[in-house]
Amino acid sequence: MLVNRLSASFVIFLGLSLIYFIFPVEIESLDYGWVRPQTLPNICALLLIIFGIVQFIFPKGKVVLEFEQILWSGVFVSAAFIAVFGFHKFGFIYTAPIFAVSIMLLIGEKRILWLLLGVFLIPFLILLIVEQLLGRLLP
Repeated sequence: MLVNRLSASFVIFLGLSLIYFIFPVEIESLDYGWVRPQTLPNICALLLIIFGIVQFIFPKGKVVLEFEQILWSGVFVSAAFIAVFGFHKFGFIYTAPIFAVSIMLLIGEKRILWLLLGVFLIPFLILLIVEQLLGRLLP
């Protein structure tokens, strides 16, 4: 129960931090358009807060912490931080394929077709959607 409530408290704190500290600095404010850029992120953060409160009030189940799972989580979080650094230092075009293949190999993907799709097609589609359809530049 204590671990459930601790994790719920973290999720609530994360949602509040996103709404009050991170989003106001990182999301561009616009006065035109029917959907503002901060709308979807604020909805997601609000859902984090609501679900965190529900988990805090009604904790269910038993949480078992295994060292191997914590270690793997640390590896994936470290890879994500390295990728964010790479996006700013080298750009999306060069970093995204390396990050994608790294994650795919870490989870044990060995099929060549899926690796090629993940390395080339997915980053290309992300670039196409973000830059062409949304009109936003990637780093």
